[in-house]
Amino acid sequence: MAAKSSLASARATTERLLPGLLDELEASGATIAERDARSLIPTWVRNDGPRLVAPKSLGGLGATAVEAVQVHIAIGSIAPALGAATTMHYLSGAALVVFAETAAESERELIRQLVADCAVLASGFSEGRPGGSIFRPTMRAVQTEGGYLLTGRKAPCSLAESMDMIVASVELESGDRAVALVPAKSDNLTVGPFWQAGVLRGAESCLVELNDVFVPGDLVVPAALDDTDGATELLGYQWFGLLILGTYLGAAHKLLADALAKQGGIDPKSVTAMSGFLRAVEGSLLALAAELDAEPVTADGAGELLALREAFDECVDVLVGKVKMAAGGISYMRNPDIGYLAEVCTVHRFHPPSMRDSGEHLVAWLRGEREFRLV
Repeated sequence: MAAKSSLASARATTERLLPGLLDELEASGATIAERDARSLIPTWVRNDGPRLVAPKSLGGLGATAVEAVQVHIAIGSIAPALGAATTMHYLSGAALVVFAETAAESERELIRQLVADCAVLASGFSEGRPGGSIFRPTMRAVQTEGGYLLTGRKAPCSLAESMDMIVASVELESGDRAVALVPAKSDNLTVGPFWQAGVLRGAESCLVELNDVFVPGDLVVPAALDDTDGATELLGYQWFGLLILGTYLGAAHKLLADALAKQGGIDPKSVTAMSGFLRAVEGSLLALAAELDAEPVTADGAGELLALREAFDECVDVLVGKVKMAAGGISYMRNPDIGYLAEVCTVHRFHPPSMRDSGEHLVAWLRGEREFRLV
């Protein structure tokens, strides 16, 4: 059975890299809705999750992009809120890894320590705004004795309640960009409510505000993301896209598996269409992850991933509706995960980049008019 064999492979990879995590997640609640209603970040930290994709040279587990996608498929089938939240940790970590390649040894040692401590890194890069780069600073830094005073906000900011650090792109008084590592317990840093939707509450998507937060000078690195050719931004978006789609793919796999568990007859047209669709998306997603493992991210790879994500959004609503009908009223009433996962699968479309920002660039790339760019 396609759905179960895919999940079995993803679970095997996760157990090899993060042994015990899936069992502990499953034991944390009887249903996925129960697990997603509260934070499972501490469970992920206890099981070495923050170290997953950090290079071994920095003290991480060195998981490949293919392995990381499989881990997120497995997590998405059990606790999709955790998968969505931790994607942001890996996005922040990817930026630090790029910075570490040219950093001084003292700065590399700081990153090694964060990895060794399994520090949870929230993303303070730019909020999603039309036409905006995620690395375009929305926070400002004013130099003061011994460091900088940072002011700005991020909403929604996943991992906000469990974060040890928020990694942010900031603008200095000179107009230059910098990367700031802001300790979560800093004075004048506040975390407030933001996410009101009934799904994915465990992602800790809150409003984080900084009002003259003091950050020592050695935690603010000017020009750390001087991304003149857009390569770092492209890499960040690629990691984000691979893992976020993997998470929702896992949720869709579990929804199909629950429908197939129905006793008695089931509409074959509905479930086989969903199975074939998920297989096709997963194969393409893992192929793009393998490309990222083999070579630096390319504009073509980014265009292909965004097109794949759009295909998922375009098709999943129809297929999810059919799968719900195939499961039938009794299954729907007796298994709360069916309704919950059906709603979760539709949330993928709200993650950046949007077609409003990138659709025109994607069409121009498909026409062969120019190289793809995100914004």
